[in-house]
Amino acid sequence: MKITLAALLHDIGKFYQRTGEYLQQNYRNNYSKNDGYIHACYTAKFIGEKLNINSFDAKMYEFTNLSAGHHRDYYSIVKKADFIASGHDRRPAETDEYFVEDTEKQAEQNGHYKNVRMNSIFNEIKLDENQLGKPSYVSLKPYDLFSIKTDISNISVEIGEKEYKEMFSQFIQEIEKMNEKCYSSYEALHHLIYPLLKKYTATIPANTMSPFPTVSLFDHLKLTAAVANVLEKEVQDIPFVLFDYDVSGIQSFIYQITEGDKSKEKISKSLRTRSFYLNIFADFIAYYITSQFNVSYENVLYSSSGRGRILLPNIKDFDLTIQKICSKIDYEMFKLYHGTLSVSFEYVKATESELKSSNLSELVSYKNKMQVNNKKQKFIQVISNPNFEFVKSAPEKLCPMCGIYETNHDLCEFCEKMIELNDKIIAKSETFVVEYSYNNNKVEGDFHQKVGELGQISIHLKVPKEIHNDSYYLSINDYFIGETKYYARSVKPNISFKDIEKIKKGEFGDNKIAVIKMDVDNLGYIFMRGLKNKDEKNKDKETLSKLLTLSRTLDYFFSKKLVEICKENVYINYAGGDDLVIICPGWQSLELVNNIQNEFQKFTNYNDSFHISSGIDLFDAVTPIRYAVERAEENLEQSKKVPNKDAFTVLNCSLKNDLLADVIENINCFEQAILSEQISRGGIYDIYSAVLNSLEDTKLATKKYMRYIPHIAYSIARNISDDTWRNKLKEIFVKELNIEELKKYKIILSYALMNTREEKEKNVQ
Repeated sequence: MKITLAALLHDIGKFYQRTGEYLQQNYRNNYSKNDGYIHACYTAKFIGEKLNINSFDAKMYEFTNLSAGHHRDYYSIVKKADFIASGHDRRPAETDEYFVEDTEKQAEQNGHYKNVRMNSIFNEIKLDENQLGKPSYVSLKPYDLFSIKTDISNISVEIGEKEYKEMFSQFIQEIEKMNEKCYSSYEALHHLIYPLLKKYTATIPANTMSPFPTVSLFDHLKLTAAVANVLEKEVQDIPFVLFDYDVSGIQSFIYQITEGDKSKEKISKSLRTRSFYLNIFADFIAYYITSQFNVSYENVLYSSSGRGRILLPNIKDFDLTIQKICSKIDYEMFKLYHGTLSVSFEYVKATESELKSSNLSELVSYKNKMQVNNKKQKFIQVISNPNFEFVKSAPEKLCPMCGIYETNHDLCEFCEKMIELNDKIIAKSETFVVEYSYNNNKVEGDFHQKVGELGQISIHLKVPKEIHNDSYYLSINDYFIGETKYYARSVKPNISFKDIEKIKKGEFGDNKIAVIKMDVDNLGYIFMRGLKNKDEKNKDKETLSKLLTLSRTLDYFFSKKLVEICKENVYINYAGGDDLVIICPGWQSLELVNNIQNEFQKFTNYNDSFHISSGIDLFDAVTPIRYAVERAEENLEQSKKVPNKDAFTVLNCSLKNDLLADVIENINCFEQAILSEQISRGGIYDIYSAVLNSLEDTKLATKKYMRYIPHIAYSIARNISDDTWRNKLKEIFVKELNIEELKKYKIILSYALMNTREEKEKNVQ
């Protein structure tokens, strides 16, 4: 852990140096190189003056030299790891040196490194020459206040230094609070300082001399530590393994519930908790693998939406070792989840030069990967075991909620656990700590879930007083200890579907609920091709650091920003990586989709490579939620079939997202006209019926609609008394409408009628 922490802190001096604080001569003498790399001197200053390492390590100077001396010690692991991790900003020339950003001469002349800001990673995503937004920059703020701006022309060196001072001051205040915890080992210090580094360095550019700095200091520190963790092991000539895992069966696991009399009132709790549990379970698998190779948080390069990538050491007999590890995971998951959840594993080995300079999509291409578990052959190792036995007879009583586990009670033990997780943790607090233990530690916590023979998940509402060095920690919605993640928690954690059904837009309206499924279009292709070299003259690499930044930034939107967008009345059922499932009042669904799409465009700085498609299903509270989710998924698939995607589908109609604002405006306009009795619901329903019947055959829809025009003209003349609206409706509907216009008005009129339906009408029917 000493090497891990030394690597993790090796460039923290860049943050410190940019504050302009005075640096003593002894630090300059011991850690600078050729009047350059002054940031290394500040690293030594930070370690010596801000951390309490000397309280447990009498040879603290050795640690300081290991971390801050990485530009002078040509043979240290930290030096080598730093070089490999910095592949994104090395000179293309023969030298292995960095762009020197901090010589004394440069600092005295301009100090420009203080006002350079990190470019948004979305500046670099470019699927073709025409798809690129305006340049955008990451604001210098703690990561929980992450924001992007388009203009930094007014940031002078003085203003830049002031911003660094303010944020560094906040950082040191939290370091001082951390020191009060009296950590007594490098392991404990690592658990505590890792989240603070993420919070305060994730918006800082790692290298300000790069023409377009897009990699954060945190991502560089993280990757350097991950590489160092590998290099300190006894590895083979090809030292690195990029190991990918993918949990499948997520939707089945979350929505495989039966809505009977005994389970109905607990459905919303169970769905919410299953979604959260799935997220923390995927991390449990990732850290189980890292624990078997004795590496740390940094080696989980990313983990989101049930998928992730881990950097592992290629030790002797790696293939056999990883086979045993994956087989054990496979076996335990089969026992625990009866085939509902499974994990596929694949990996590729890489040399130092490949990891440093290769385009990753080429390195981890399908032809290079070795598969351990195949998605198409789930549990093949379990089933092929000679001791495997199929179930010979059906259980007497299955759980009425999940229909999977045998039980003699109202609910099975697992479903009861999910309800307990909701009531004890999720509904009580927005922030808490998850602890993963794999060595039978006695863990005190507010919730426990044993995961077969693999280990245990424990959850603490408060930061645990006792830190287990060999545990892994995950802080939810804050930066307490270990890795940190945002969980897209509903604003009202105990809201039920019945509660959502009762929320109306106004005095009138149908009690419909909407399930919305959304995900980012072409994201897999973006990860493979978006960061590729665009021209030979100005080469740029698709490196691990950039993929780390892109993955983390997208995850931030769908876990942190999403909660801010959704606000009230919205049940966020699942949000991970790039996709989400949201449940809200039916009348609110289109506006919510439009808001999310608009905020996502703003977040990506209107880069045309990024857009979201969605599928919406409208249903009643008595309808089983799993059916509504399935229909929303089918609608999302229809949106993906629209040319270039970027579409939404509802009521069997797919339209491009750029029409959504107009659709919403028209719905509101028709609603107001109906409620103010400028037009009658009966007259609008006549038009709606004609549109609906015409769309029964999409190939002949326009021709069929032409037959209804005389009837529509008569209905308008008879039922619409307001002259303005009578003329407006004639202009819209008493003419030939193409298929897109018919779809558009089916949605508009359907929502207008749904949102103005009176209670007495519902009672009659």
